[in-house]
Amino acid sequence: ELFLFGSLGLSVIVASINGGSNKILSFLFGSIATVSDYDVMTVVILGSIILIFCLLFFRFLFTLYYDEEYARASGIQNNLISLFFTFFIAITICFSLQIVGTLLVGGLMTIPVASAMRFSRSFLENTIFSIIFGVTAGVSGLFLGFALDLPTGGLIIIILIVQYILSFILTMEK
Repeated sequence: ELFLFGSLGLSVIVASINGGSNKILSFLFGSIATVSDYDVMTVVILGSIILIFCLLFFRFLFTLYYDEEYARASGIQNNLISLFFTFFIAITICFSLQIVGTLLVGGLMTIPVASAMRFSRSFLENTIFSIIFGVTAGVSGLFLGFALDLPTGGLIIIILIVQYILSFILTMEK
C-alpha cells in the first residue's frame, strides 16, 4: 500500500511537469486551485467540531475501537458514537478530496498512522503523532505545491512517505 501511494504521488508530479490535463489531475490527485475561501472556512469550522468531538469522546472511542464487546457491556452507546465517528470520517474525506484527490486520500488517512505506530507506545500517543504527521505533511504539501506550482496531493503523499521512511530509520534496532 505504501508503494502504491508513493508511486501515485510521484506520478502526479511527473504528469504535471509534462503538461498533463489539469482537470483530470486536479480531480484524481487534488489541486489547491480548486479550494475557495468558503471551503477553507468550512474546513476550519468542521475541523473544530470534529476535534471537540474527539476530545470529548476520546475514552469512549478508544474503548469502542479497542474492544467493542467490553464497550457494549460497559453501557457505551456504541451505535451512536460509531455513527458520529463514521460521519466525521466521511466529511473529512469529502473535504480532503479537493486538496489530495480521489486516488490519494487513502494514503492521507493511513500513512500518518503507520508512521506514528513506529514511535507510539499507546493509543493516545499514536493519535497525537498521527495528527502531527498528517498536519505537517498537509501544510508542507500545500505550501510547496503553491510555491513550486506542483499538485498538492502528490506532494503531500511524497512528504508522508518520507516521514514514514524517516520514522522507520529512526526506530530501527541497532
